[in-house]
Amino acid sequence: MRVKVARLDPRQRKNTLALLAGQLAKTGHRLLMTRQEDWDPLAPEVLADPSTAYDELRRRCPVAYSEKLGWSVFRHVDVLEVVRDTETFSSVVSSHLAVPSGMDRPTHTPYRKLVESYFSAPKMAKFEATCRKIARERVARLPRPGGIELMEDFAHPFALDAQCAFTGWPREIQDSLRDWLTRSQQATLTGDRQAAEALGKEFESIVEAQLESRRAAGAQAPDDPTTGLLAAPSHWKKSPASCAIGRSAS
Repeated sequence: MRVKVARLDPRQRKNTLALLAGQLAKTGHRLLMTRQEDWDPLAPEVLADPSTAYDELRRRCPVAYSEKLGWSVFRHVDVLEVVRDTETFSSVVSSHLAVPSGMDRPTHTPYRKLVESYFSAPKMAKFEATCRKIARERVARLPRPGGIELMEDFAHPFALDAQCAFTGWPREIQDSLRDWLTRSQQATLTGDRQAAEALGKEFESIVEAQLESRRAAGAQAPDDPTTGLLAAPSHWKKSPASCAIGRSAS
C-alpha cells in the first residue's frame, strides 16, 4: 500500500503520520514517503554530542523522520503513548521472528511472562555478586594512566561478559558474539535488509549450538536460563527455541 501525504508541521506529523504508520504496520504494510529528512542520526555533530542533538529535536521536531531510522520519537510523553497504545502501534515490524519483543499481545503475553521470571528480584539479587565481580575485573583491565573510550573499552566487553554469565554461555564465544553485534549494527545503520536477515539466522545458529550442548548434557545440564527456557511449557515450542532464548539473553 502506498499513501500520499502532504508535508506537515511537527505537531501534525505526530497526530497523523506516526499514527498512520502504526495502523499500516498492524496490517503488514509500510508507510512509504518521499520527503526531506528532519535529521541525520549519523551526522558528525549528532555522534559527537547526541544528548544536545536530541534536546534540540525535542524542541524543534519531536517526531522526526530520517532515511536511516524512519520515524524517531523524542518526547517522553510520546514514547509512553507508543508503548502503551498497542492498538495503534505494533511491535511486529520484521520478517525475522523476535520473541517476545517482536510480538503483540495476546501472543506476546505468555512469552514475556516466562522470560520475566528469570529477572525476578530474588534471581537478580543472586546474580548481583557475579555482575559486580565482572565489573571490577573489567575496570582492572583498563589502561592506566590515560583516557579510554568508555563504550568500546568497557561497556561492550562488560555487557558480553554479563550476558554470558547470566545465560550460562561460555566466554569462549564472546569473540563470535562481538563480531556478530558489530555486523548487525552496521546492517541496521545501512538499512541492509538482506544482511540483517542473514545475521538473524546466524544468531539463531549461535544460540542453537548452546541449546544442543544442553540437550547432550541431559540431566547434567547446568541450572541456568538457557536450560530453563529449553524445558519451558509447550506454548514456547510454537516458536524456534533459538529465537526465544536468544532474545531473552539479549
